[in-house]
Amino acid sequence: MADHLYIGIDSGTQGTKGVVLSGQRAEFMAESYHGYGLIENERGGREQDPESWIEACTKVLTDLLCDPSVRTSDVKAIGVSGQQHGMVPL
Repeated sequence: MADHLYIGIDSGTQGTKGVVLSGQRAEFMAESYHGYGLIENERGGREQDPESWIEACTKVLTDLLCDPSVRTSDVKAIGVSGQQHGMVPL
């Protein structure tokens, strides 16, 4: 019987992290993290380039799905959480 795998993605304020969880063994099969920096403006404010969030998420998912312990056909669901309190449409 094939294992059911679940992917969790967290897009945080400093980077995006992801895990693949085995439903049968209740253990992590793969993990990945890619950070992104802050852009400081002339008044000392800090911003982030939303494109860096997309790039980090893409890299994390690629790492997870290319891990030799992960069979993509066994992935049954993906859960995503995001940073801060609001929505950022991309």
